[in-house]
Amino acid sequence: MDLHTTLDKLHKSKEYKEWKKGHSDFYLAHAFVMTDELNKDIMQIGYYNDKTDRMATFIISPDKISVVPDQEVMKADQHINELDLSKIKLTIEDALVVAKKCLDEHYKKESIMKSFFIIQELENTPMFNITYLTSGFKAINIKISSIDGKIIKHSAGVIAQFS
Repeated sequence: MDLHTTLDKLHKSKEYKEWKKGHSDFYLAHAFVMTDELNKDIMQIGYYNDKTDRMATFIISPDKISVVPDQEVMKADQHINELDLSKIKLTIEDALVVAKKCLDEHYKKESIMKSFFIIQELENTPMFNITYLTSGFKAINIKISSIDGKIIKHSAGVIAQFS
């Protein structure tokens, strides 16, 4: 699965063209992928309108494109930036290889149960924001520059503690 190819497919679709007619103020904000077998080859592409603080999401699978109507966005006190496709040089596969090396180096004792990632622009840097959920109720997060493939930051934290 490739972001550029998926966006090209979306932009050529009747679903997108029809939606775009009434949503000219929306811009590309992110691409979201679950990496499990059930969601294989499915990408969610989000378009954001900063005037209305609403997000529309397209779900693209090999045989179908559907749109989730505009929804209010729950966000921290940070602006949702436009994702500049010209800065996305790293492929999804290459980003996952970099993340795997980081896991092997820093988190090798963790047992990964699920993973997902979002391609977005944070702090003026387009990045792969990859999260791994472990059997020990931890979340491992690895941020990788989509420009050069360098790890920007990685961390792990407990999701929940039971008493």
